[in-house]
Amino acid sequence: MDNKKQETEKATSEEFDVTRRSAMKKILLGGALVGSVAIFGSSLVPNLTNRAVSNGAVSSGYYADNLVSMSSPVASLTTVTVGAAYPSASNSLPKPANRPSLLYTGSIHDGASSLQLAVIAGILARDTPKIYLADAAFSDNNLEGAMSNHYGVSFNNSQSTNALISMFGSEACGSPARWIRYEASYDMGSQLGQNEAVDQLNAVRTLCGVFNALPVPAGQSPPISAEGSPLYDISSWGSSVPLYQKIWGMVSGSVGKQWLAINPPSGSSLRLDMTDYIVMSKAFSFQVPLVKLNSSYPSVQDQKNFAASVINAYPTPYAVLGYSGIGLPDGGKYEVDFVSALSGGSGANNSSLAGSSPSAHGAGYYTGAQNVGNMSVKTAFAPFSGATFPNPAAAPAYSSGQKYISIIASQGDCLDWTENNLASYMLACQSAGMPIGITMTQTSQWLSPPIVHWYIDNINSNSGIVTSGSAGAGYNHVTELPNMSQFLATGAQTGANANVKDFFFIDGPGVNPLANGASVANEYINGLKNGGVSPRSLWWWSPTGVAPSIINGVPCFFTAINISETNLSSQGQCNTAIGKAIDSAHSNFIAMFLNTTWPNPSFLKSACASHGAKPLPPGTFANLYRSAHGLSPI
Repeated sequence: MDNKKQETEKATSEEFDVTRRSAMKKILLGGALVGSVAIFGSSLVPNLTNRAVSNGAVSSGYYADNLVSMSSPVASLTTVTVGAAYPSASNSLPKPANRPSLLYTGSIHDGASSLQLAVIAGILARDTPKIYLADAAFSDNNLEGAMSNHYGVSFNNSQSTNALISMFGSEACGSPARWIRYEASYDMGSQLGQNEAVDQLNAVRTLCGVFNALPVPAGQSPPISAEGSPLYDISSWGSSVPLYQKIWGMVSGSVGKQWLAINPPSGSSLRLDMTDYIVMSKAFSFQVPLVKLNSSYPSVQDQKNFAASVINAYPTPYAVLGYSGIGLPDGGKYEVDFVSALSGGSGANNSSLAGSSPSAHGAGYYTGAQNVGNMSVKTAFAPFSGATFPNPAAAPAYSSGQKYISIIASQGDCLDWTENNLASYMLACQSAGMPIGITMTQTSQWLSPPIVHWYIDNINSNSGIVTSGSAGAGYNHVTELPNMSQFLATGAQTGANANVKDFFFIDGPGVNPLANGASVANEYINGLKNGGVSPRSLWWWSPTGVAPSIINGVPCFFTAINISETNLSSQGQCNTAIGKAIDSAHSNFIAMFLNTTWPNPSFLKSACASHGAKPLPPGTFANLYRSAHGLSPI
């Protein structure tokens, strides 16, 4: 697992799809939420308005209680307890009460206006989504096409972001509108400033969701007719633990507890994408860097203690959406430690919350969603139904003298990669005639059903879907979970629901699935079978260079070489990697995972040919192995 620790800085390593990353950087322009000026104004009066205090807003969730006639209360959110529920049948993720038929499109790249429109979109979506915030052309085209084709949704592109705020702001936030002032003027060139800015952003999104209010940067006026003073002015409430403690004390009884938002800094830009779903769900959003950034910054112990106290307020299992935000100030460098903390709590090996008081419980199912917008729209179609992935292409005749290889693109545990990079790469590989495996988080069946439809519509026999680690139910270390059987059942149910039967697993530090008579692998297989699916195969990227094994009637494949050796961009690198994989595999069935940099598919195709290896998509590869070893294809 050390390789995972070294290689999974997803937010900064998406080298295949540079357009996507460039689009996110456009937040720097046009009054965006970055820099020392832009939308960030001066600190103003920190006091609550008398009106908010007198109406009990601090403790009772005043606006949530008194706006029942609006289309925004939590009570109007729908949860589904049948089918492939996530994270569990008794605690499934929130979704709108109704599906949309018409969506107005704004932009996520208009700075403060985008933040305001995303808040409005989230409030309105509790009843029926009305707003879609466009981001990147490739994913938007795919998602909009799938929503039109499969759900009959129409899109109106005639209005600007600001025009949509004027159209829908009063409906969401009242007339005159309620608003919350927050601080945004920070040095975005420093780690301290980046953390301070994201803390204020997290805080204002949480409050706007609970109180159905509009976020307004200090120094600016509300963009629509609004009350004379803000419901809250948090611009001088600071950052980090003191800020989050104050917000948590106000809203802990009002926020939804199906999922927890963890959103760390992203360099000099702020991620706005999850705003609509945070607000729709009335979710709590926070992060702690576990670094003392200056002499007055909260201690690492205080940061751990606060994070643990929040986690313990959530029933298990619960979902975590966002990114690696209990860790270093730039997020992601110790992702394994973050995953350990969510999986097994404070007591897990390598947990970033080790030594916290209180001790945090585990069972937080984690999906990377930091760059995923419009979940308040996409969840209206959850849970996914009505189509399944095709069965694998028929396996070729087996020859013991032939080398067979299956190459799988990793990073599907991040929903943004599922919607963008992996979708692009699948099309590129299919165009080049290069068989490929695509990892996919099965949380997409809840958070983005349209993208599942898109994959089913566009996949061909040269591609195959493998669940992301682990089992598609979350990027988690399964052996560290306190509810392993429930987690595996969730993965099994979502896999069966879409006809995905090849399962990828990520284990915690020091775990070998083949040790002690393959006890861990047996546990996983039994858990999947008990959950209602007969797995075609299981896949791991650790230990490396181990020959395939049949365990409990299921082929188990292990990557031939470490993923640190599979960031590939040239023909020469592909030749070297394929050659080393063949030499290391100890079998004529060779598995290889690509890490975060994916080569031109023609390079892979040429490298396989030059080494005499026949590439196969994972399902076909697994069925050929099954047939060659006396097992029936699935």
